[in-house]
Amino acid sequence: MGFVFATDDTALVEFTDSIMRVWIDDALLTRVSVSTTITNGSFNGNITGWTDGSDTGATAAWEAGDYMTLTSDGLLHAVGYQAITVSATDQTKEHGIKIVIARGPVTFKVGTTLGGDNIVSETSLDTGSFSFGVTPGNGNATIYLQFSSTAAYKVRVEDCTMESAGVVTITSPYQDTDLDALREDQSADTLFIACSGYQQRKVERRGTRPGARSWGISLYVVDDGPFGSQNVGPTTVVASALTGDITLSASHSLFKSTHVGGLFLLTNQVAGVSSAIAAQNTFTSSVKVTGSGVGRSVTITLTGTWAATVVLQGSSDNSTWSNVPGYTWNGNVTGPYLDVLDAQTRYYRLGVETGAYTSGSVNASLTFTSGSLDGIVRITEYTSGFQVSAQVLSDIGSTNTTAIWRIGTWSDRNGWPTSVLLQEGRLWWAGKNGLFGSISDSYFSMDEDVTGDAGPINRTIGSGPVDTINWIMGLQRIILGAQGAEFAVKSSAFDTPLTPTDFTIKKASTQGSGSVDCENIDQRGVFVDRSGTKVFEVVFDIQTYEYSANDITAIVPELGVPGIVRMAVQRKPDTRVHCVRSNGTVMMSVTDKVEDVLCWLNITSEGAGGLIEDVVVLPGAVGSTEDQVYYVVKRTIGGATKRYLEKWAKETECRGTY
Repeated sequence: MGFVFATDDTALVEFTDSIMRVWIDDALLTRVSVSTTITNGSFNGNITGWTDGSDTGATAAWEAGDYMTLTSDGLLHAVGYQAITVSATDQTKEHGIKIVIARGPVTFKVGTTLGGDNIVSETSLDTGSFSFGVTPGNGNATIYLQFSSTAAYKVRVEDCTMESAGVVTITSPYQDTDLDALREDQSADTLFIACSGYQQRKVERRGTRPGARSWGISLYVVDDGPFGSQNVGPTTVVASALTGDITLSASHSLFKSTHVGGLFLLTNQVAGVSSAIAAQNTFTSSVKVTGSGVGRSVTITLTGTWAATVVLQGSSDNSTWSNVPGYTWNGNVTGPYLDVLDAQTRYYRLGVETGAYTSGSVNASLTFTSGSLDGIVRITEYTSGFQVSAQVLSDIGSTNTTAIWRIGTWSDRNGWPTSVLLQEGRLWWAGKNGLFGSISDSYFSMDEDVTGDAGPINRTIGSGPVDTINWIMGLQRIILGAQGAEFAVKSSAFDTPLTPTDFTIKKASTQGSGSVDCENIDQRGVFVDRSGTKVFEVVFDIQTYEYSANDITAIVPELGVPGIVRMAVQRKPDTRVHCVRSNGTVMMSVTDKVEDVLCWLNITSEGAGGLIEDVVVLPGAVGSTEDQVYYVVKRTIGGATKRYLEKWAKETECRGTY
């Protein structure tokens, strides 16, 4: 995969069987040998060598399975750290630190002082594997590695060890048979990845640009959706607690082992939120108030020993908050609050603003007996069809049974999206008969409570074989490549953005798409049809005002045989589409729309039985007139199979001289 942050800041991300590696400036990312060690970085039987630096009431402790588990309540800091001694000869060397997070998110940082982050800035790590390049710096004989969490549920660090010298390999979930199904799109330092049969991932780069040397691959997680239809049967579900790590119990066999990792939403008719507030700029979760008259009454309860000013805040969108005039407290209180906003939806929360906290802890709660609250959990362990373990992501309103619940759309049980695209300020996922757009400019949220044009988009495609979407193409409109047809996603006017209320999906072509990723060329795109042997161009037809697909291999229909497996587009010195065939050769088109040129060429790699397997293109360096084109070539050397990353010479390097 090409990784392009800027034309002068690129890399290649390489996937093989269960392994990810990174190429920077045409060389594999490597680490040097150092004598520095991390004590008990695999947490074998205990966390000896690590110090629990948590706030009182939070912990960093060993857990069976050899984890360092950080436990908080949503406010307190659970902290585990280790002071590392670095010899004078190693202080200027880059150290490779391998980190595996078994259950995230976990905050990580490295500094020359306890709690500092001047070496590795504080960053959040989701469940996954990471390799950090850490250079202590001259004179820094001691550095501090620190993991922390304020989540209201347990998180787990599985490994934090010093890497050996050599090429950096990061554990990947993908097997060799999955590689053709990988689809990606990039935003800044993050590659979002979809693959049939796998939860979405993200490849993340950290460090000083350009050429940053800390990389990882982790789960892409959304804590607020999307969700399927509401239960209409008799099965009820009950939560063991309102927050933290809980169990869900069902009245009938409901759960499957493949629900682990997926979301579950419970709606309780009595809505209540509570939190122990012991710091400034800290608030409870919100309670949603609807209805009219006295039915809108909210009960406020403040107890504890504390010195602070608690305020009641209101919001119409659950994101922009303002203080409710006259509702502030400096001591314990229990009483109602009734607004006069009949038939409106309003959100309320309690908390302490910046500068309004002195000491102690106030137990603040809001109860709306006439309303409801949607509590969201992520299922973490399967016990039986009647019970699972879960972590609470947003407060559950009650521990009473409820028949109003919804299961997350994505899981091993229901399937995961198979394609991804960044378009119009949204992160789009497609597959499993659906197209899902994130909240505008919020790639990690699908919250249905966000209303208006910025709200999430969750639509069924509902026509033909659409379980697997082979690709998403971002043109003036979004084009989906399904197995039986291509679909155009559009709003009511050509230049207006897609919104939850201005959105429709129509067939653009019935060619059907093969399992090869598409490529964009300005305002058109190319894809391989379902036969796997023809290349089609998606273009906008000014006469029909719709997108259509044209066969650009019609003049050489036999050229794609026996089948096309990979494709990439080169733009400089001219537009070239490299199509790797299953027989190890390449068919390449050269096009020039202005001069109406379309030419197809055959390319082979001679020597040692060379078979071309993959192609990737990076932009040329600033000032260069040619892109960088790479082929992966399999050769037989001394009776052994070898694979090489081989780079095209520039045309300027291939010209004869007088």
